[in-house]
Amino acid sequence: MNDLVAGQIDLIIDQTSNSIGQVRAGNIRAYAITADKRIESRLTSRPRAEAASGFVMTLWVRPVVPKGTPKEIVDKLNAAAVDALNDPAVRKQLKIWGCRCRRRIS
Repeated sequence: MNDLVAGQIDLIIDQTSNSIGQVRAGNIRAYAITADKRIESRLTSRPRAEAASGFVMTLWVRPVVPKGTPKEIVDKLNAAAVDALNDPAVRKQLKIWGCRCRRRIS
């Protein structure tokens, strides 16, 4: 992102949550979104699926812990993540960033 903003490179393919601030600030231009529908943040770019039928790319992330992490710690981290992802304010912000929670997290 730094090289793009500085003009060292011409193009990157990045996840919306990393790029949206620079797009909104007018430092970079979004040419396409590789989601199958428009994102909540209302960027001016069309979803790539509208521009080139059949090309959809998504990203998912998951938390990981080192092997051997005690079960109590894993359970505590999982419970915190579940609580956060079920919070309407968190879900709203994730939508603004272009992320979608497709179902209730449990």
